[in-house]
Amino acid sequence: MTLKQALPAAGGLLCMALAACGTVPEPGANAGSAAELITPGITLKAADGSFTLYPGEPFQTSGFSKTDNNNLGSGSGCGEFSYQAVVSRYREALKCGGIPVRVYASGRSDVIYGVLLLNQLDPSIQALGISYRIEVPRPAIRTAARGEMTVLFATAASESVSQYAWLLWLANRPLK
Repeated sequence: MTLKQALPAAGGLLCMALAACGTVPEPGANAGSAAELITPGITLKAADGSFTLYPGEPFQTSGFSKTDNNNLGSGSGCGEFSYQAVVSRYREALKCGGIPVRVYASGRSDVIYGVLLLNQLDPSIQALGISYRIEVPRPAIRTAARGEMTVLFATAASESVSQYAWLLWLANRPLK
């Protein structure tokens, strides 16, 4: 399945893992109005302690410094995050409002480090009720724990625009 086939014109979300994760999650349904970490057994904590995201518990994004750029995925604007070059762009993400996080997975004693970046969603996408639904598959955690940079992201689309909704870089060391 190509990326173009996977992005429904009506605006679903697509989560994809880059690097050697082995599996690609299926597109989610309409995400509704609440932002949410949807992976059971995973917790995201801001490195500075300012927030913790728990699975299945909606969170408000008003406290996040969302990148005010509706074109992260097109290769223009803040950091020029093209789909082809996103793996190596976590430093730019930090400059654009990305938040250093620690990822905890039940059953694992080691912490995974990351950078979470929320994109300001285009009004045409917001009108569809799409929000941030963050998924962190176990294969991505295992890949990052082995020392391979891993990037998870979701794209959101309307009839007129397609963009990243969020990106999460993962590694076995702090990303600075």
